[in-house]
Amino acid sequence: MDLDPLQDDARNDEDCRPDTDPDKIILGLNANSRLKPSRICFWSIHERDEFLEVYTEEHAWTAEESAAVGPFPEKLIRNLQSNSFSNLMQTSLPISIAYVAKEGRGVPEQFIIESVRIAIMSGNIPLLCNLFEEAEESEVCIDEIFPLHLAATYLDGAVGCCLVFDCLMLEITNILGDCYVNDLGHTVLDALMMTILRSHSACDPGIVDPALKGQIRFPGEDIDICGWWAADSECIRALYATGKRTIPFEWKHKFCHTSALAICHSISFFCSFRAPRDYPSGLFRRICGHCGRRLDLLPLHTLMLVALQLSLYGKDDEDLFGILACLLCLLVNHVDPSKTAEISDALLNDIYNDDQCSHKPLTPSRLTERILAQFSASWSPKLVTGWRICYWVLAHAEFEWILGCDRTQDGTINSMTQDICLQETLETPSETSTIASSPQNLHLPCSVLHSEEEIGLDENLKWGQEKSAFGMNRDLAKLWAAVQTEMLTYRRQDKCDSWVSENFDMEDLLQSLESGEGACVRLITEDMMEEYCKCGRFLCDSPMCPTSFDVQAGWFSNMNTPRATYIRVSSWQGG
Repeated sequence: MDLDPLQDDARNDEDCRPDTDPDKIILGLNANSRLKPSRICFWSIHERDEFLEVYTEEHAWTAEESAAVGPFPEKLIRNLQSNSFSNLMQTSLPISIAYVAKEGRGVPEQFIIESVRIAIMSGNIPLLCNLFEEAEESEVCIDEIFPLHLAATYLDGAVGCCLVFDCLMLEITNILGDCYVNDLGHTVLDALMMTILRSHSACDPGIVDPALKGQIRFPGEDIDICGWWAADSECIRALYATGKRTIPFEWKHKFCHTSALAICHSISFFCSFRAPRDYPSGLFRRICGHCGRRLDLLPLHTLMLVALQLSLYGKDDEDLFGILACLLCLLVNHVDPSKTAEISDALLNDIYNDDQCSHKPLTPSRLTERILAQFSASWSPKLVTGWRICYWVLAHAEFEWILGCDRTQDGTINSMTQDICLQETLETPSETSTIASSPQNLHLPCSVLHSEEEIGLDENLKWGQEKSAFGMNRDLAKLWAAVQTEMLTYRRQDKCDSWVSENFDMEDLLQSLESGEGACVRLITEDMMEEYCKCGRFLCDSPMCPTSFDVQAGWFSNMNTPRATYIRVSSWQGG
């Protein structure tokens, strides 16, 4: 029997009751187990060292504590020998644990690699740093586990945010060159996109990648990015004790601020390390049945198809604020909005025609326009508003990239393009958009757009001299600053609260953008933000990872509650 992907497969709460089933007893459950997760997110707050309290939780692992019991790989072997990882009798297992442990002692390199895998999946930063030292001393290469993809898959916005990425980037040399694409052809950005869909929709893995057809769950599903559940939560153990292998759709929630902030910080990390920003995606890949061409998407096209899956298979209250945040983050990190990708009709209609080619080159804005025309009639007004804002951003960003190569160093536009308007540019066949192909020729440095006094930073800071990803469009910069401020100052505190604060009203924003007034939300019109660069970065020591103190003029954050975990600011400053 085919099941509706939006239908929760749990029959009722009694199906999850552990009572006296032997398998449930083994899992350590009882009749009073908590069977459903929290309906409110947890979140992490970056703080500078002078404001950050020392992390003193009893379960915190430290290298000093571990030294008393030996290296972590040795602990893995000892626990295998003693069967400490399971309540099942060794005689009931289909393998010989003693043999595995014995053989493992002969290949310590593999146990170091597996220890690194465990540290990344659990978000254990002290352990991870310690294991890197062991791997370096033993000359062990960890590329085979694709550490960045693991970090993206097990991203934890509730406790660690981007700190695993921070650790990986600082500890491993040339990690992007060796590990940016995994054995499935997925980039690190692809892994982040799958994390969004896994956490916030009922999208089937086979839709995202035909190679995953038949799989019923994404990797990492037993950990929620916003802390609603973890692998050892009672609700998860009770669920698995019933024989179910997927997370019920009713447990999931819209693409929220906690998730979007962790995703954006992670994107900024690998982009700052000169990741191949326009590298073809391994998601939503199709093969033309007529000409045999492989139809690869680019990052922004992939993001908008992720938005489509959220719209089709996501929660009813989805508004695409999280997609807007990711979109602006990719743009500010110089992902090209003017490049085209071959888009197949089958990608949107699921109708295949081998008699002729049914694909055509589209820019991300053209793809978004087509999706709106095809699907918006059945969507909620809130969802359509989000799509129209994203379209406005993509169209204007594309316009800036196209004009960028015709701008002179003093910021003026060459006479041959002075009379071009945005509408005329969008009406041009999308193939011509490929003229904007090289970031270093397209954008003006911040020092051209505004003075050093406006930047407010030492001229030696590399990011202050970066070329502006938004060109001369100040509204894009204002919007990126406002989105960052919203993510750093607001969280839904009760299930009846709005997911987005009144300081960032998306309907007001759309009206102001489409009427020509420019970006207008309370954060902007009431001067509620600290000074920021004309490229949308805040004037602080860590522009890639600003704190709430860096972005708000005055104090209006509602995030300092017991649901927050305070963590350090990233070590990496960008550049």
